[in-house]
Order: sequence, then C-alpha cells, then structure tokens
Amino acid sequence: MGQKGEMPFTRCDNKLRLAEQLGVGTCDLSRIEVVGPSIKEVAFDFKTLREKRPAGFDGFGGGRRGGRRGGEPAGPPDGPPYGPPGGGRD
Repeated sequence: MGQKGEMPFTRCDNKLRLAEQLGVGTCDLSRIEVVGPSIKEVAFDFKTLREKRPAGFDGFGGGRRGGRRGGEPAGPPDGPPYGPPGGGRD
C-alpha cells in the first residue's frame, strides 16, 4: 500500500496503486489471488542488487551519462527501429 518515496517504492511508483486508481482492480494484497509460486518464492531483492553494483553503473552500458557507447545514434541511421513488416518501403 506504500506510496512513491516509501519503502519499497523509494525509486518508483506502486504499480498496483496506480492500477487501482484507474479502476483496474485492488492493491489490497489480501484480496489478490496469487496463482503459481508464492510471492516469497519469486521475490527479488532489487535494493541489495543496486547497493552491490559498481560505482557509475546505470544499467544501460553508458556509465553515468547513459545512452550508447561511442556516441552511436539511438536507432538505425535511416529511420525508426519499428514499422510495418518489410520496412514499409515500396
């Protein structure tokens, strides 16, 4: 039930709370049926992982600046990376 800025949502929004505000469902965990492995079995400690990462690591291979290495463009030089099958060129 935590808000953004509170544990465990110190760096992100509570997605269940956002969904509840949009009318998708409830964020009351006691009212959500879990199918498959238990939450305890699949939980991942992201906070510990963040604390162990190397200084300056941003997860995207670009150090503190982010982006791509060597000043490469974000997408192909001739257009966006997505489009109709076959490239949409006639």
